[in-house]
Amino acid sequence: MKSPFQFIKWMAVALLLGFVMLHPAQQARAADFTVNVADDEDDGICDSAHCSLREAIIAANDADGKDRINFDISGAGVHTIQPTSGLPPVTDPIMIDGTTQPDFTDHPLIEIDGSAAGAGVNGLAIFAGGSTVKGLIVNRFTFAGIFLGLGGGNTIVGNYIGTTADGSESAANRDGVYLFQSHDNVIGGTTSEARNVISGNWDDGVNPNTANGTIIQGNYIGTSADGAGKVGNSGDGIKIDAHSNNTQVGGEDGANRIAYNAGRGVYMEANGDNPSTGSHVSENEIYDNGGLGIDLGGDGVSDIGDGDIGPNNLQDFPVLTTAEITDAAVLIEGTLSNDAGLEYRLEFFTNDACDDSGYGEGQIFIGATTITTDTNGEGVFRVELMSDIVVGQYVTATATDADNNTSEFSACVEAVAASG
Repeated sequence: MKSPFQFIKWMAVALLLGFVMLHPAQQARAADFTVNVADDEDDGICDSAHCSLREAIIAANDADGKDRINFDISGAGVHTIQPTSGLPPVTDPIMIDGTTQPDFTDHPLIEIDGSAAGAGVNGLAIFAGGSTVKGLIVNRFTFAGIFLGLGGGNTIVGNYIGTTADGSESAANRDGVYLFQSHDNVIGGTTSEARNVISGNWDDGVNPNTANGTIIQGNYIGTSADGAGKVGNSGDGIKIDAHSNNTQVGGEDGANRIAYNAGRGVYMEANGDNPSTGSHVSENEIYDNGGLGIDLGGDGVSDIGDGDIGPNNLQDFPVLTTAEITDAAVLIEGTLSNDAGLEYRLEFFTNDACDDSGYGEGQIFIGATTITTDTNGEGVFRVELMSDIVVGQYVTATATDADNNTSEFSACVEAVAASG
């Protein structure tokens, strides 16, 4: 049975879908539109005399091809646009680029503030595939800061979603980024310029719902814009709903920092007989969340050997036995029990503290190795990794199979000085 909030979410989705069906994009030449005022007026035209964000979206929807919305609002500092109702859903491919504001340097200056927009309203609702949202502050909306629906292949980069304009405190949306039946979207990237700050929201930071192939990389999820302050989302950092397959969270050069969220760091929902699989959670910084760092199914720590029916096939985590500090390295030993004759990637992390459950999060990624299980499904590993870990800190690990199913974090093992 759906909660009242879930019902409201689905009703909002239905209303937006109806708007899109009734307002198809018109056929016209692609164009650039420049927002030059911070007001929310709509006089029916976007021109050099007056073009609000609302007018620019309407004009872009009426133009064929991938249009661009730029910004040139007079005056220095942050410019706050406060819609008095929901902005029109985007129904034709578009780039909305806040970095075009003339005094932009390294942080967003265009704020879209939803405090006057009413109930059940998204900040930006993108229904056109192949769109980009870049360099904006999106806050105080009663639904999602950014909603991606139907059309896929969108890119969300360089935004502050759910925080104040300086990225230091909460200015909550309901969810940060919510995806519904929209596949192959990229949220963040592998450079600092691509990083989104998705923090301070009332519910989850990023929530793919029936959305396959989502890539979530390089973001701060639950921290301030400087990566240090505590601006956690009140739900999970990332919630991957059932039927959302092949999500990539992190990866080489694309680590997310997922910290200080009231719920779990990364939660994969268990729902029915077709839970999501193929979610690769790799090389991230996950720490100081209220729940588990990675939670498959929402039932706490999963038991080893509990079967394959569940999110990520309930991939088993490694069992660590020792972590000995040797010079500038740490020697880690342990075992992995899983399917026979298969290769697994093991990732190792150091932590200042162990989760209250006794099982880890993963504060600092220190390296990886691969092992192949024997005919009995057993694998033994002994790996030395460079690390500045000190006595009293903790080591944890995850295992990922060849189909990109990542486990929860292992139990913590305390680092000790090497004997002899």
